[in-house]
Amino acid sequence: MLITPVVLALADYRVWPTETSLRPLWLALVMCVGHAVIGYAVGAHAPKALAAPVMAVVVWAAVSYTVTFDTTWPRHVSGGYFNDFMFGEATSYGALLPHVLFTGSLACAIALGWARLSRTALRVGLALVVAVAGTGTAWAMTSSWGANPPLLTDQAPMTCVGKAPQVCVPTLFKDTLGPARTETDRILEDFRAAGVKLAPRLVSDSVTEGRMEGSERATAHVWRPPLSSAVRSGDLRYQLTVEAVTPPCRRPNRTRVVAASLWATKVTGTDHEYRALLRDFSAGDPEEAALQERAEQEFKEGTRLPESRQGGWYRHTLRAACGGPR
Repeated sequence: MLITPVVLALADYRVWPTETSLRPLWLALVMCVGHAVIGYAVGAHAPKALAAPVMAVVVWAAVSYTVTFDTTWPRHVSGGYFNDFMFGEATSYGALLPHVLFTGSLACAIALGWARLSRTALRVGLALVVAVAGTGTAWAMTSSWGANPPLLTDQAPMTCVGKAPQVCVPTLFKDTLGPARTETDRILEDFRAAGVKLAPRLVSDSVTEGRMEGSERATAHVWRPPLSSAVRSGDLRYQLTVEAVTPPCRRPNRTRVVAASLWATKVTGTDHEYRALLRDFSAGDPEEAALQERAEQEFKEGTRLPESRQGGWYRHTLRAACGGPR
């Protein structure tokens, strides 16, 4: 029931499975063993004509309805992995372990009832210890998780070209690699002509981050713009420009970052897109409008400088956004 659909799907798409992709299948197979032990124990002590349908309905309801609870830990220990993976995502063994611990400890506790121990109290005591330890550990692991368990990202095969920077996109979208590389070189040249030398070591497509796309902060050496989607949507130049503005800290002063971004997008001719985004942010928000007004004033001060000094102004503004000297 579990293996046949997987084999048919792999044959249909003509791909080989990977160890990572098979992890949910391993979980399902282990869960089958655990539920078989529990079902056998119930069937050994209850009428089989009643035990089979009742257990089928009870287990199905107990597992499937956990996704409706406001409390999320029951779904993470239920034995059913409910997440639909986005592109580039995969599950870790740590995310599957609570399922195994919860159901597996109950199955092991029941199986201890068949152990040939001389004292009934010893069997019951061991069973209770195993059940409590397994279910308690599963709860402790998942009590702080949100709706999604911990996920692995950047799991898609990549195709790369060039060095310093190396530009990478998922192999599935390798038709976008040429335009992405060309536009990256143009952006770097535009900044160089304006007096700012950028040296990213890697420019990698953020689509492989799955639902966390855009959450990883760009650094001076690693950029994560949405390369493949930007090629298709026609805003690759803008996305690369925004990614190039990299303050040297995690929580920079946003006024100065906006001022630097206004200058950077002016250099690459993408200021119309950036200003449209700023207008959307400031709509109905007086604090945001005031912040943008201050940034606009700083930007104008920078553009009044001779062109040979504007690159230095841009670098100093980014440093100042992180508390450094202007």
